[in-house]
Amino acid sequence: MWGLAQNVFTEKGLQKENSIQIPWIISTSVKRGTPILVGTGVSLWPHGHIADTAELYYILFDAIISGKNPEHGREGYYFIENGEYTLKQVCDAVAKSLYALGKADKDEPVDLSPEERDKYQWVCRPFIRNPGTILIFDWNQGDPLHWIQLSGSI
Repeated sequence: MWGLAQNVFTEKGLQKENSIQIPWIISTSVKRGTPILVGTGVSLWPHGHIADTAELYYILFDAIISGKNPEHGREGYYFIENGEYTLKQVCDAVAKSLYALGKADKDEPVDLSPEERDKYQWVCRPFIRNPGTILIFDWNQGDPLHWIQLSGSI
């Protein structure tokens, strides 16, 4: 998720403005003085803008309160994806940026120890993908609750 949340909850300190993964990589790298990489970094991660996610929630909420009963459970699972990245791409960019700012001792990330990797494995394991279940859809602008399958199969 990228983009900053800005709402009544963030104003009252009840919600964070940003996501967890990339800010954690940055803060951990700064604390150590060395940019980090968790594992090989080859797993693909979906990314999406917070405003697109909020728009999907509005669409679903409106459908529910207007009685359209959008599909859910096994028949309907909703998430936003605007593209993909690898954790290595993120860690490489963080390393170069921190080095340029004088906040890191090198411009390439260093893998965590096996013990640290076990502890922080949540950082490197995407939770949306299921091997063999890759479907690519496009939003049907005429009916926002129905998507058009472009490729893939389960």
